[in-house]
Amino acid sequence: MTSGRRFNDVRIRLRRLNQTTLKLYNSSDYGAALVKAIEAGDLAMHMPKSDPEVLSALMNLAGIQETRAEYGDAESAWCSIRELPPELGDEGHDLQNDVLGHLGSIYASQGKDDKAEEMYRELVEHQIVKLGPKHSEYLTTLNNLAVICGNRGKYEEVENLLKCVASARSEVLGPKHPETAAALNNLAVLYHKTERYVEAEASLSHALEILAATVGTEHPNYQTSLASLRV
Repeated sequence: MTSGRRFNDVRIRLRRLNQTTLKLYNSSDYGAALVKAIEAGDLAMHMPKSDPEVLSALMNLAGIQETRAEYGDAESAWCSIRELPPELGDEGHDLQNDVLGHLGSIYASQGKDDKAEEMYRELVEHQIVKLGPKHSEYLTTLNNLAVICGNRGKYEEVENLLKCVASARSEVLGPKHPETAAALNNLAVLYHKTERYVEAEASLSHALEILAATVGTEHPNYQTSLASLRV
């Protein structure tokens, strides 16, 4: 009985700490939120890993540390979350998807492109099964992977990734959608970087036509693409 009561007391305290952490974070008081998140994280170590409050505590801590660019600590927190039971994620919410995405972003922010590429490749494999090849989150991950591959000089793969994104955006959203234009613009940037200027101009011109018809010629996205065309 005493053990059960102690467990419930700890769980109630942890839940309150999690709630306080979120309240402070949402009010942009990141320093105070971090203090509470660390306290909650320490308390979570005395709880079963299967308890949802443990997940909440670690995700709060990882998110705040990432927001504060404390990447080493954030990496440790996300890796701890990766060890939790995957079924802890909310219904319709994929825990593995979150962890891999955040770790990829953290590594990319630190210029650790080899590790970022590893995380994004694993995430792509995970999302293609869970979400399908035309899901928005999957296509965003392909874009992120393309950026990393570009940093590493893997331009042929970058082209294949960006063409896949452009094709899926056009099929799902339509050939005249701003997101389709953005995908074409990314391809144009790649072509320009690899000195394929005719292809770069063709992609950018196509993107400009779409943007002019959808958001207008005064929109910042149109102006950015127009400036790229003049380079």
